[in-house]
Amino acid sequence: ATLGSPGPVGATAHESLGELLLKTGRAREALASFEESLKMAKHRSRSYFGAAKAANLAGDVDHYKAHVAKLAEVCGVSAAATPAQDRNDVQLSTLPCAWLTR
Repeated sequence: ATLGSPGPVGATAHESLGELLLKTGRAREALASFEESLKMAKHRSRSYFGAAKAANLAGDVDHYKAHVAKLAEVCGVSAAATPAQDRNDVQLSTLPCAWLTR
């Protein structure tokens, strides 16, 4: 029997778990999962994007800002060019490498 992929192709296990937790409304747990992924595999745009989205949904402005800045850095965009208090995913997804997270 062929087993299906546990999550999106190219995603770490923690990213896949984080995405599942986001879909079930567990933003704080999702944030922890994405941050765990970053401990093991630094500079992953998918992890920074997921962590920023989870922090936003959890109302954690400090973590949100930090992860948006790191995502911008990974994407090669100046953190100054990203909104300082962006509270909506639409602007997050406009970063040049955000397409890698989908």
